[in-house]
Formats: sequence, C-alpha cells, structure tokens
Amino acid sequence: METTDLWIWGAAGAVALFLWLRSLNEQRPEMPEQAEDPDRDLELERSALKRYRVEEDWEGDFEGVPYAVEVMDGETFTVSIALEGKLSKPLEINGRESFPAGPWDDARDADIRGLLKEGATYIDIGVGTDWVAAEIPIKAKRLERDRAERVAAHLIRLRRASA
Repeated sequence: METTDLWIWGAAGAVALFLWLRSLNEQRPEMPEQAEDPDRDLELERSALKRYRVEEDWEGDFEGVPYAVEVMDGETFTVSIALEGKLSKPLEINGRESFPAGPWDDARDADIRGLLKEGATYIDIGVGTDWVAAEIPIKAKRLERDRAERVAAHLIRLRRASA
C-alpha cells in the first residue's frame, strides 16, 4: 500500500503542478505580435516621409482644386494652380530683394499678405503665365502638407479675385 500511495500522491502532485503552470500561462498578458518583417515596416515609414520631402515634386487637392508643389532649384519650392482662362487683373510681386510694399486692392490684399506671412518671396498671378503661383524658400528639408494647403488656399482665392 505504501507504493500505491506514493504513486497516487505523485500523480496528484504532477496534475497540481500542471494546473498551476497552466494558470500562470493564462494569467500572463499577451505580448504584441512582432512584425513579420521589421525592414518592411521601416521601408513603409520611410516612403511615407519621402512623400513630404522637398526634394521631390508632388500634387495635392484642396477643396476640389488641384495644386502642384514643385522644387525649383533645391532652395525654393513653388505651389501653383492652373488658370482656367485669362485674368483681368494679373499681378506679379517680387519680394526676393526687399519686402514688397502694399496695399493691393482690397479683394486680394489679405491673401497676398497671407502668402507673404507663409514666407513667399515671389507671387505670380497670371503675368505671362497660365498659373497662379507662390515661390517659397526651403528652410527645412521637408514641407508639411498643411502648409502647402494653406498656400494653395490663398492662391485659389487670388485666382478668383483676379478673374
């Protein structure tokens, strides 16, 4: 009987140990799954940043109006919107040498000042061209989409006011 008792106590102990280890495993918080390919995740992150880098041209859409961001010489970028026809009030503002003096007509003054506040050094509102554009020096190595959209919004209003 003593040998049988040992076997029973041994089996009971093994079952108890098994159940205790199983409960510990169930109580452990789930670890997030590792990415299948960390290099792929890094590449996706880099490609997302690349879309906003200034070295590369890109296009956007603001309130249904397409605009283009173009790197001119590595030192400036231009945000432009195509014209739909000739403008009755074309205007060119060159602030590369010195800050341009205003005021301009009331309908366009706020948007011209808004572009200058965004850092525009040259504004072309259909003078010998088929676009409305603003040239802005590159201060950082990338351009935020919201800044380009703010510039595009000013250009859209200028195009309407200059028609």
